[in-house]
Amino acid sequence: MGMKVFTDTDSQFFARVFQPTASNLKVEPTQTTAADLQMTANQGTATLLQMTANQTAPASLKMEPTQTTAADLQMTANQGTATLLQTTANQGTATLLQTTANQTNHNNLFVTARNTANYTLLQAQVFQTSASNLHVTMHQTSATVLQMTLADRATLDTATTLGVVATSLLYGITQTVITLSQFSFLVKGGTATANVKLQVSPNATDWLDDDTVTRTLTASALTILMSTRFSKYTRLAAQGAAATTLSVWYQGQV
Repeated sequence: MGMKVFTDTDSQFFARVFQPTASNLKVEPTQTTAADLQMTANQGTATLLQMTANQTAPASLKMEPTQTTAADLQMTANQGTATLLQTTANQGTATLLQTTANQTNHNNLFVTARNTANYTLLQAQVFQTSASNLHVTMHQTSATVLQMTLADRATLDTATTLGVVATSLLYGITQTVITLSQFSFLVKGGTATANVKLQVSPNATDWLDDDTVTRTLTASALTILMSTRFSKYTRLAAQGAAATTLSVWYQGQV
C-alpha cells in the first residue's frame, strides 16, 4: 500500500495506518505551510515500513510507528524551518531500525528508539545546521549493534584580540557556554611574554579561577585552554610582562 498526502495551506493532519498481516507500507506526507502533523503506524506481523515526512514551513511533527514482530523500519523526517520534531519508534522483536532526522533551523528535536528484543541493528542519524535543543534517547534491553551519528551540529567560531599590560589582569569577551557540549580558547602570544588562564561565573559578575593551570606564553607561542569546571559563563584572563596584544580564537560545539 502506498499513501501520499500533500497540503499547501495551514492544516492539522493525522495519518494512521493499521495492518494485521505482512505487507509493505509507505506513508509520505508533504506540507508546504504551517501545520501540525501526526503519523502513527501499527503493524502486527512481519513487514517493511517506510515513513517519510517533508515540511517546509513551521510545524509540529510527530511520527510514531509500532511493530510487534520482525520488520525493517525506516523513518525519515525533513524539516526546512523552525519546528518541533518528535520521532518515536517502538519495536518488540529482532529488527532493523533506521531513523533519520534532518533539520536546518532552530529546533527542538526528540528522537526516541526502543528495542526490547534480542539481536537487533539500530541506526539513528541526526543532522542539524543551527543551534537547537537535541534529545536522542535509545532503549535496548539485550545484545545489539547500536550506531548513532550526530552530524552538522551547530558550532561557534570567533576570532578576536586582547590587549594586555604588565600592571594588572585584563579580560576577554565573556562567553556563554551553558548550551555547549565542548569549547576551547586558543591563544597566540604577542611580542612579549604573557600569562593566560580561564575564569568561570554563574552570573557574569562573580568570577572564579578555573582549575586550568595558568599558561605562560612566549612571543608568538600558541596554546589551548579548556575549562575543567563548568558554569554558565567563561572568559579569558591575561597579564603581560609588558604591553602586548594576544590573538584569541573561541570555538565551541553544541
